[in-house]
Amino acid sequence: MLRNLVLGVVAFLALAAGLFILLRPDPEVAGVERPPDKGREHVDETQIQYDSAAPTSGSHLAGAPNCGSLSDHLELGLAVHAVEHGAVIVWYQPDQEEELADPLRDFLSEWDSHWILSPNGSIDEPIVATAWSRRKTFDSPSEGLREFVQTYRQRGPEKVPCGV
Repeated sequence: MLRNLVLGVVAFLALAAGLFILLRPDPEVAGVERPPDKGREHVDETQIQYDSAAPTSGSHLAGAPNCGSLSDHLELGLAVHAVEHGAVIVWYQPDQEEELADPLRDFLSEWDSHWILSPNGSIDEPIVATAWSRRKTFDSPSEGLREFVQTYRQRGPEKVPCGV
C-alpha cells in the first residue's frame, strides 16, 4: 500500500512538473510594446498597408528574406514574414548609419541565426527592434537590446531556419 502511495505521489509530481514546463508563459522583457496579432495570411500584393513603420504581424508576402545585415530597407511584407519565422529585426534610422550600422552589426554577430539588421527611414527612434507581436525602441546597442534579441529570437509562430 505504501509503495502504491509513493508511486502515485511520484507520478503526480512528474505530471505536474511536465505541465508546468509545457504551460508556463515564455519570458517577457519589461517595457516591450505588445501590438495585437493581426494574423499571418500570405498574400501576393506588393503594397501591403501596415499601421506601423516597423510592423510585428499581419498579412505578408509569401517569400521570406534571408537573415543577416542588409544595406537597403527591408520591404515590410518580407519583414513580417521574417518575424513569423522567429527572426528579430533591428531597424535603424539611415541618417544615423555611420554611428549605428557597424556597431549594430557587431552587436548582432553574437547570434548565428534569426536576426535581420535593416535601415528604415520611416521610424522616429534611432533603433526599433521587432519580433512577432513585440516591439521596443532603443537609443543605442545596449543590454536592453541584447535582452530583447535573446528573449524573442526564434519565438515566432513558425519555426523556420534563418542562418546569417
